[in-house]
Formats: sequence, structure tokens, C-alpha cells
Amino acid sequence: MDYPNTAGTFQLPATSIAERQPPVSSRGHANGQLVVGRHGARRGLHVESDLEFKWARILDADPDVVYLREQVRVEWADGSKTRIHFFDFVATFSSCKSIAMIVKPSHRANKPKFQSEVQLLARSAVQSGFVDEVRVLTEASLDDARVRNARFLRSVREIDVVADTNARAVAAQLLGYVSLADLTAKIGLGGRGFRALVRLIGEGVLSCVTHELICPSTLVQGGKWNENA
Repeated sequence: MDYPNTAGTFQLPATSIAERQPPVSSRGHANGQLVVGRHGARRGLHVESDLEFKWARILDADPDVVYLREQVRVEWADGSKTRIHFFDFVATFSSCKSIAMIVKPSHRANKPKFQSEVQLLARSAVQSGFVDEVRVLTEASLDDARVRNARFLRSVREIDVVADTNARAVAAQLLGYVSLADLTAKIGLGGRGFRALVRLIGEGVLSCVTHELICPSTLVQGGKWNENA
């Protein structure tokens, strides 16, 4: 992971704001942490499975997600009972829409008992104004391109002032769609220019024409890279 490094300073990410700390260890359970956010607004985020880790990277890479929290506490009405649930993620989008997310393997998410409970939880969370929507995220919506692109987009976030300035100038003149290789050639900085263009995809300034692994032959156009909202 990279951290912002300007004028000889080193800025550590802020700590996690999870409202529930994951258990230190348990059978069949995995813990981890990654850094989310951009530039000076980075912080640690806890995950409790490989599936959560993949979805966290995808959500963090989405330019339409402006704020991402994990292990968010909510009280919800189950008939006459008040129950407590911790959502794996709550994402706030640039549209101001707030979506609570439960991450579950599909074989567990498809069980009738789980689906029945989630319907009640979602109805309560939305009606109370806690969030606008509740989603269940499984591995069924993941594919290699989506996972690897999220990792790639997060890996090139370090600012390169010269390359970024040139990339924005080239992108501003873009009509229709063109390959990243052609745009890189116009920038004239080799790999630095290519990474700057990928940063623009991560910011939503450019968008991929088709769903594929981002590479030099990828065709892009103006718009938003938005596969999650």
C-alpha cells in the first residue's frame, strides 16, 4: 500500500472507525485490514474474510463512493423486539445515497431463514432513515476483471503532478473513445502517463467502454467508472 508522501513528510492513515472490533481469532475466521480513502483522507478498515476484503477494495476503488465505513451498528425492529445488527459496510455515494451492505457467501445468503431476516432488517433500516437501501454482496457478483481492476486502481493513487496534469489535458480533448495506449503516446511519459490515465479512470474522469482487465489496449471515453451503484 502507498501512503501520501509530500515535501519529505510521511502521513500515516487514521485508525478504523468500526463500531465493532472483530474477534482476535476463532475457528474458520480470518481477520485483516486495508487502507481506504484517497490522498489525505486515508484510514484503516477492518475485514473479516477474503470475500469482505475483495468487496472492500472494489468499493474503495469506485469513484462514486465518497465515504466507506465498516461494522456499522444499527438498532432495528423485529416485531415487538429491538435487535442490534452490525452491517459489514455502509457506503455513501456522490449522489448522497447511503447503502448498507451485508457480505455473505452465496450458499449462506440463499438460505430462506437468512433472506427472511434480511427483508425485515432492510425494511426497518430504510423506514427509520438509517440508510436508503440494504444490499447483500456475495461472490456471485465478482469476476476476475472486477477484482483485479479494483486492485490496480488502488495501486496507482500516488500523485505524479507532471503526468497527471498532462493526462488531464489529453482527456479534456477526448472525443468518442480511444485506447489507453494512444492516449499514453500523446502524453509522452511512458508508464507514468499510463498510470496517470488509470488514475483518471479511478476518479471517474474516464470510463472503460467494455468490462475487461484494464490494459494499454483498453478503450476509454469520458464518464464514470461505476459498477457498484
